[in-house]
Amino acid sequence: MKSKETRYPDYPLFKGLQRPLEVMGLQGRYIYWAAGTAGGAIAGFIAAYCLA
Repeated sequence: MKSKETRYPDYPLFKGLQRPLEVMGLQGRYIYWAAGTAGGAIAGFIAAYCLA
């Protein structure tokens, strides 16, 4: 049998992928801390509103 090798087209790599993740000045794991804090504050507000 003849082996058929498929050649996939080459695409340029987005250079921003080599940089650390940054959102609004927060880098890396601190983004998750900020998201958790904001989510906890919203959930806490809703829970306190329902209990009052």
